[in-house]
Amino acid sequence: MSQVAKKAYELWPGKNKFYFKGKIMLGPDYHRAVLTFFLIFLPEIAFLSTTSQYFTVTISILSIIFAIACIGSLFIIATSNPGYILKQEYPFYMGPLGSPTIHSALIAEPSKAAAIENPCFELVINGSRVKIKNCRTCWIVRPPRTSHCSECNLCVERFDHHCPWVGICIGKYNYSKFLIFLGLTNILVLFDFICCIIHISYVTIDINNQSLSSKQQDEKILENAGSSIFLGLYMFIFLIFIGGLTVFHCVLISKGLTTSEVMRNSYKEFRANPFVKKNFWGNFCSVIGQKKKKSVNLMKEVKEKSGEACNECVSYEAFNKLGTNTEFEVRYDNDKLGDKEDVSVSPIY
Repeated sequence: MSQVAKKAYELWPGKNKFYFKGKIMLGPDYHRAVLTFFLIFLPEIAFLSTTSQYFTVTISILSIIFAIACIGSLFIIATSNPGYILKQEYPFYMGPLGSPTIHSALIAEPSKAAAIENPCFELVINGSRVKIKNCRTCWIVRPPRTSHCSECNLCVERFDHHCPWVGICIGKYNYSKFLIFLGLTNILVLFDFICCIIHISYVTIDINNQSLSSKQQDEKILENAGSSIFLGLYMFIFLIFIGGLTVFHCVLISKGLTTSEVMRNSYKEFRANPFVKKNFWGNFCSVIGQKKKKSVNLMKEVKEKSGEACNECVSYEAFNKLGTNTEFEVRYDNDKLGDKEDVSVSPIY
């Protein structure tokens, strides 16, 4: 029977959606990112069509620049890789060449004890005990601060949350992009809100100088500045939400925490956070200074075959030649194995 060639992205183990032959990866809830796009785009069109007409063209140009930057940032984060750790499934499993995969080994010898069957073990990091959990869905040992996202059906390094507004996880490698998106959105909404307030103020002052009754004044204000009033109210509500979210994440950064850790109350009073730095700047740099690891080439053709052994698959080349191990795995390997020339590797499961 002839082997069928497929692209690696067609065998992706998560729930992500791929477009343009795997060049663009979206989250499983990509329609939420589309909704967020319209929540930004439509009010901006309304602002440019109404309120900005009462100002110089410079205001319109600035608003357009902010809007383009905000929407561009939304697109970047919606198509980013948050730090997925791929499942130990063909063609993404890794291990000694020819050794059985964890899943196939457990099926072949169900009575044999395996470390993956233990829910977790503990390591001491910076003087604090940290639970290292095994993921029975992805068949991996999760690095510290890694969680399995049920929405994406993959484990994510330094998992923060699955964002309902962009439809993808926020993790180690796109958290800084998420902060940029929040910042740009705040700038756009605040700019348009201030313009609306200025327009309403000028119209109100001008009408109050006229000899009109209170009812007539209200009608005139609604007639001349009604669009700015409704847009200003929309921007105000939007600003409270986005501003509050930005402040919340600034507090998290200052404490060296993630949203997931706060929700799960990971570090109680008697447990110190081993990942917090000395000050806000140190925590901030640890967040934005993450270099993205080399990822598996999803455009590469692989042949469908039995996934019971680690044998010349795309992940073998990717993980061993491109070095896509997590930082935790690299540190663990260096500590445990030492000089590779003095170590004989045998299949382990």
